[in-house]
Amino acid sequence: MLKIFILKIMTKIFDFYWKLKYKLYTRKYQISDDFVFNGPDIRFYGNGKIIIDEKSHIGSYSTIQSYDNCVVKIGKNCRISHNVRMYTKSDLTNQDFSKPKIEKK
Repeated sequence: MLKIFILKIMTKIFDFYWKLKYKLYTRKYQISDDFVFNGPDIRFYGNGKIIIDEKSHIGSYSTIQSYDNCVVKIGKNCRISHNVRMYTKSDLTNQDFSKPKIEKK
């Protein structure tokens, strides 16, 4: 019984944390008021622009990174699944981000 009670309290705390975090994202980036953060651990970061139009949502454990002077724009009625990553730091596709970047000549 005590374990269930503690689990419920912890769930409420995590829900509050993510709601607060998502509110901060909507202040930093141009995100429509009806955009839905659909689950926990969704991360937006970077000093570029992230623009999201209305009636869209993103699934849990997804990440959008917008590097300096870059723009990520998501249009109206877009549905982004869970565990999706979007990065603007590199123009190379299918690369391993844990390895150093290969400079183009």
